[in-house]
Amino acid sequence: MEKAIVVGATGGTGAAITEELAKRGIRTMAFGRSVQKLEQLRAGLGNPENVTVAAGDFPSE
Repeated sequence: MEKAIVVGATGGTGAAITEELAKRGIRTMAFGRSVQKLEQLRAGLGNPENVTVAAGDFPSE
């Protein structure tokens, strides 16, 4: 089974890529800063069971 990691999945290109990967049945780890936005993205997918979400941010220092 294919797997992918998408960083910046809460909007724009990252969200679009996550949606496309889910459509193709590819197990995906979607990473972003907002848990709420990630869960909204996951809930709107046709195959939410193929997407795992994780929230966090890298410090600037």
